[in-house]
Amino acid sequence: MHAYQVLDSHVHLLSARKAAALRASGGPPRLSRPWDIPDLVADWPGPARAIVMDSDRPFPGENERLLDVAAAHPAVVAGVIGRLELAREDFAERLARIERHPAGSRWRGPRLALRPDISEPWTPALVADRTAALGAGGRVLELLAPSDRLDEARLVAEAAQCAVVVDHLGCPPWLGPEAEWQAWEEGIAGLGSVAHVVTKLSDLPEPGGDERIELRIGQAIALAHELFGDGRLMYASNWPWPPPAGTQQEPYARRRALEYAGRLSPAAAAAFFGGTAARVFMAW
Repeated sequence: MHAYQVLDSHVHLLSARKAAALRASGGPPRLSRPWDIPDLVADWPGPARAIVMDSDRPFPGENERLLDVAAAHPAVVAGVIGRLELAREDFAERLARIERHPAGSRWRGPRLALRPDISEPWTPALVADRTAALGAGGRVLELLAPSDRLDEARLVAEAAQCAVVVDHLGCPPWLGPEAEWQAWEEGIAGLGSVAHVVTKLSDLPEPGGDERIELRIGQAIALAHELFGDGRLMYASNWPWPPPAGTQQEPYARRRALEYAGRLSPAAAAAFFGGTAARVFMAW
């Protein structure tokens, strides 16, 4: 990946508290310890910058913690996707407080989760109002939705008055039955029809010899390219979730991203690995 100017659009930094929570819930052993900027820089195969993400479950003070990291490491952290519930009555006040942080300009928007266990309340009018405030500052709305909630995600995106970033290609059901796979294809196509939606090629599973998963990954990448083209599809590592990079073999998801970029024109590959993320996240 050294040939590209990389802006990784999806990186997590694990505090000791978050690592402890993952450890207690039986998370992967790799995530049982904190992961911070030095680990990230050591794990990358070449120079890169990152959009740092809040976790899908809220931790008090997470916006401030990540903005403090952005202030301390401006050469690495290009932006922060944090936590700000759209339905809060004090939304405007909290947004203003974030903006007053010394690194407040690097806070690029909130993450709205549509998962049943952590879903936030929303209406089209609420989304339109809150995202108008986000859009006025060049910010985005990040959407995390499982494959069976993509129709709802499309409704959110249609109401939004700013760019909408859909995590992980809408979370394809890699091991699901064919009906679930077809429903994901229809759902991501619906999101692709909304002009201000972009998505990330990320969170690809390691097939482990399973030919069906390998086939579906190829289908997902081809469909994402068809729907989102050269200008609305971004590289994202989801670090540190995949296997560690500093080994004899590149992590599977990174290899597939490089293979995909190798089929693009030089300009399109540069957009995939960083140009699109810079345009979407760094409009400030």
